Amino acid sequence: LEGDDYTEPSLDTELTDGMSVTVNRVTYTEETVTETVNYDTVKINDSDMEVGTEKVQTQGVNGEDSVTYKVKLVNGKEDSKTEISRKETKKSVNKEVRVGTKLPDNYNSVEPNGVTTWNGYSVGDTVSGRYSHYCACSICNGNSRGVTTSGRRIQNGMQNPYYVACNWLPLGTVIDVDGQLYTVADRGGSGLSKKGRIDIFTPEGHSMCYALGVGNCTITIVRLGW
Repeated sequence: LEGDDYTEPSLDTELTDGMSVTVNRVTYTEETVTETVNYDTVKINDSDMEVGTEKVQTQGVNGEDSVTYKVKLVNGKEDSKTEISRKETKKSVNKEVRVGTKLPDNYNSVEPNGVTTWNGYSVGDTVSGRYSHYCACSICNGNSRGVTTSGRRIQNGMQNPYYVACNWLPLGTVIDVDGQLYTVADRGGSGLSKKGRIDIFTPEGHSMCYALGVGNCTITIVRLGW
């Protein structure tokens, strides 16, 4: 044996009649390849653009690195490789996207709280959503106490407070659902943990929930949390 050659079974194995012993020849070589370096996307807040709008300012361009590997060959076939050097040969260019933060006129009643990002979501993000409806009855809530997770009270017949239940945004978040503002005031079952799923409180009662049904919507995050 030479260098890193090895046997199967190992050298300290006692030989027996009829045993087959394989000698594995280990050699090393080097190879240099060109690898793509993916560009990053950078979002830039723009107070002159309305919430929910985006504009690409700079297109991203992938870069390239020249990478040298030490390759381990066992019986002439690649077994593993280890990077030993890397050199940038083409610099990547970040994609820059301007994101609107200006609130439209109908958002003037929403008091900002200074929070711009939370758990991967940002003010101004637009999400493809799906809605359903619930009311304050025991069928929808399991009880009729009329207390949301946030502590806000609800009852059928009240003036519409424009609340929604969802699990993927913090309580107090204000969202625009197809042009109507709602506050996240309640939580719900595991189905509401999926991004974009909301349950809209409907003070007109259970029959109205059925009448309004379910559907698709566009959700824009106006404020994150209280």
